[in-house]
Amino acid sequence: MWQVIDPVNANNNVVHSNWGNIELSEFASWFADGRDCLSRLIAQEQAGRNGNADDILSNLFGNPVLTHGALS
Repeated sequence: MWQVIDPVNANNNVVHSNWGNIELSEFASWFADGRDCLSRLIAQEQAGRNGNADDILSNLFGNPVLTHGALS
């Protein structure tokens, strides 16, 4: 069984024990998408393209990134 520990509560495994392959595959896909977004973000920041970084952050975390703390 997968274990993904809540960073606020170390006793909370956010993966439910009754999840099957479909749910676990979707969960793995979310993590892969997040990893890819963070890699693109690092590349954009290193290149000095903060506007692109804002778009990547908003795709990853939602619109509050743009309205409450964009990089550019």
